[in-house]
Amino acid sequence: MRWWLLSSFLILASYVTLAQTKTTLHCIVADKEASVWKKNRYETQHPDSASAVKEVKRVVDLLRTQTYLAASADQMVYRNDSLLVWFYVGEPFKFNLSKGNAPEDLLSELGYKPKDGVNPLYSHQQWLKLSNRMLAYAENRGYPFASVRLDSMRQKHGQWQAGIHYQSGPIILFDSLLLSGSAKAKAKFLAIYLNILPRQPFSQEKLLQVDKLLAQLPYLKLIQPSSVLFFEEKAYVKIAANQRKTNQFDGIIGFLPNQEAPKQLLITGDVKLKLSNLFGMGRSIQLQWQQVRPASPVLYLEYTHPILFRTRLELKTNFDLLKQDTSFLNVNRRLMLAYPLGKGGKINASIGLRTSRLSNGAQYQGNTQLPASSDVSYLSYGLGYEWSTLDDYFYPKQGFRLNIQGEAGNKKILKNPFVDQQLYEALELNALQMSIRLLAQQYLSLSKKSVLLLKLQAANLASNNLFYNDLYRLGGLNSVRGFNENSFYASTYAVGTIEYHFFTEENAYLLLCYDQAWISTQTIQGNTRDTPLGFGAGINFSTKAGAFNLIYSLGKATNQIFGLNYSKIHFGFVSIF
Repeated sequence: MRWWLLSSFLILASYVTLAQTKTTLHCIVADKEASVWKKNRYETQHPDSASAVKEVKRVVDLLRTQTYLAASADQMVYRNDSLLVWFYVGEPFKFNLSKGNAPEDLLSELGYKPKDGVNPLYSHQQWLKLSNRMLAYAENRGYPFASVRLDSMRQKHGQWQAGIHYQSGPIILFDSLLLSGSAKAKAKFLAIYLNILPRQPFSQEKLLQVDKLLAQLPYLKLIQPSSVLFFEEKAYVKIAANQRKTNQFDGIIGFLPNQEAPKQLLITGDVKLKLSNLFGMGRSIQLQWQQVRPASPVLYLEYTHPILFRTRLELKTNFDLLKQDTSFLNVNRRLMLAYPLGKGGKINASIGLRTSRLSNGAQYQGNTQLPASSDVSYLSYGLGYEWSTLDDYFYPKQGFRLNIQGEAGNKKILKNPFVDQQLYEALELNALQMSIRLLAQQYLSLSKKSVLLLKLQAANLASNNLFYNDLYRLGGLNSVRGFNENSFYASTYAVGTIEYHFFTEENAYLLLCYDQAWISTQTIQGNTRDTPLGFGAGINFSTKAGAFNLIYSLGKATNQIFGLNYSKIHFGFVSIF
């Protein structure tokens, strides 16, 4: 006879005086039930007999949730500080499941398919999975109050029978967003961005993505998690967010004597302007002009237009100009369309045109070999994917970010009239060029104030004939610290970063960093390799006036040794309004 309740009472009553004695639990089952038992782990060592009895009850409850509804502890014996328990597992409970009143299209979508008119055999665990999937299916299609249960449970010809009783409840439609806080984003923009539009069926899955998607917007800061209010068969999503300052302006202009032209001044400087969330519709404009070396200006323009034509499409266009003293002039133009896929993912397609011209071709007259740079025209088409689960746009403490971009197109090498035309005969003037770039970041929260950042940046450029003005450029604050900005040329590179952040405030942290790079530079002039590394320490914090960043670092490469005289101070300050 199974006497679980009685034996439990007797054990508890008999061994009160031994409650503080360490007890070893031994579970005994029949040989035919040993395979089931191996799947369930239990604690053998306990501080007292009461704790061991609680563990026995937990094991019985666990077996019953695994469809062994007849599971029980038949006998328990306390012997020499050990508790011996004989378990009965029994057979798993199964029953023939009929569709009952559940819609056939719903069940077919979830994989319920009777064979030859015979209802399928379900275990209790399989039924739990099916019922949970039915509820999830319903709540993502406008029925958040749907319910499902077993009905008409009976035994027929020695086999249990049951049917599905399904109640959809009223259909619930999304209505407007209820916004609070100082955020200036318009409700119609957020509704399209979140894909929560009026008169659409309620979706629990969309609701769960709201906070993750809002965390990707730099100009909003959630005050509290979003929630939903149901009223008269309508769902109102409540969002409480404050405005976050993200507009940026920073500039410095200098006038220096021009050694090459004594009667003229040399203008140097660095000007950055970024305007975010224009008109409360998420649009942004970015401009950067920089000239820190003579005859080497950099100009970057970008415009982003989300919710294009009141759809979830995002348009981005940019213009990038780089002049490398008297060597070459690169101009990049790109147009990109992106579309969100949900759960923080986004896919994009792009078209780009890059032209590069030698700045002073006359200097190559009489050369017996091709110059390191060349006149090039490159029309490319690209695809990319982005995914982010970061918990904060500026100061993340946990989450993952991935950005991968690939492109391919036809590159045309243009003959420069100042270069000996016979030097081009060995070149393939029209060739396929392909490239791929990867950025992966993982933020690990070690404690309340400590965060570990693991980052990988990698890229590969493949073509038959590459010149220096085709290559990637890296080095400096955003890649390998301890070196000047854009000091390395690479056709293939990988940069691994380990960075430790210690937060002193919500928007301020101290950091230690280590960068290790692997660089391959393959051009018509040959192939070189290098493994530069850099490490340093710094501080990053925000004030009412702006964002401040300071890193002191050392670097080592083939052409640079470790030494304080080679150290670099990466300093940045951006005025935020």
